[in-house]
Amino acid sequence: MNKKIFRLSIILILYNIFKGALYFLTKLTPLSAHLIGSNLDKEIPLYSWFVWFYVIWYLVLIIVPLILYFKDKKLFYKYLILDIICLIADITIYIIYPTIIERPDINGNGLSDMVLKIIYFFDTPACNCLPSEHCAWCFIFIYVFSISKNIDTKYKIINIILNVLIILSTLFIHQHVIYDVIAAFIIVFIACIINRIFNLEVKIENKISKKLQV
Repeated sequence: MNKKIFRLSIILILYNIFKGALYFLTKLTPLSAHLIGSNLDKEIPLYSWFVWFYVIWYLVLIIVPLILYFKDKKLFYKYLILDIICLIADITIYIIYPTIIERPDINGNGLSDMVLKIIYFFDTPACNCLPSEHCAWCFIFIYVFSISKNIDTKYKIINIILNVLIILSTLFIHQHVIYDVIAAFIIVFIACIINRIFNLEVKIENKISKKLQV
């Protein structure tokens, strides 16, 4: 079991590094970015301590799929196909309709403020935010955990609370605007419909399981 966890963890880490690389490559597209945001976004305060939930997302990307694989393998493949569909949709939108948002100045000097400044530094300019990848994958995790019959209710509740906090963190640290969150939900919803129509998770299950060999 330990070898399986290790092997799958490495695969998931490499896959997420690949997704991250694709995202940063989209920042190099020559098209002019469209400034987005609403008056409501301007009213949302900056809470730098929410950055910790934002950062935890990177661990969630590994831990939740691992739990799904060993607790409910069929839902792991559902997660995987939704992940791929959303990735393709996100990258396509970033290239065709690049966006940019305005972020507030960080005046504090606490640890949370320092971490947030680092994130701002490496993620500048704040472009290609619509849809939010943070939010899209949180919506996927909430969905697949919620419909699982093999995962305890208490873990489902923890999963929902954690992912909702991550979604809120994107707004409270001003890495995203409300439009980004809404767009992420719509993309995931469409991905679920596409998967249901074409039954993609079943079609790739055998191929993926052979590739993983776990």
